[in-house]
Amino acid sequence: MVLLVICYPGKEVFAQYVKRMEFKIPSGYETKSTNDSIFLISPEFPMTGVVVKIDTSASFINSYIIAASDTIFLRANEHSTDTSSYISSNLIVFKNKLTEFRFYPSAIDKEVEFLFINASPSKKILRKTGRKKKRWRLFRTRND
Repeated sequence: MVLLVICYPGKEVFAQYVKRMEFKIPSGYETKSTNDSIFLISPEFPMTGVVVKIDTSASFINSYIIAASDTIFLRANEHSTDTSSYISSNLIVFKNKLTEFRFYPSAIDKEVEFLFINASPSKKILRKTGRKKKRWRLFRTRND
């Protein structure tokens, strides 16, 4: 009997960079039109994802972000275990790195916290994987 085992030597691990930003909704914004209530949000680095946190007295109903050409409605993360002080949205992952997006808070009238995430590989990892092709090893064992 011949047994083939395929092994992949090593796995790259990517680090994540997370930056927190608080945003206070200006008072009286709800009296403006929808177009005036869309806020430009831009962290100081390219991001690959974001999580939005709001007070438990607020709601994500009809709130959304516009990232590139995508409109993404915010929904509460139903898997969150800590709901005592805030509600967090589902993780939103962008197709490409972004430096900004637009935020429409709808009925949110308090502070909003954004957790910006950059989970892209570092330049060192990109250089390493760019020069070195993946190698697969085949092992044959013989069992008589």
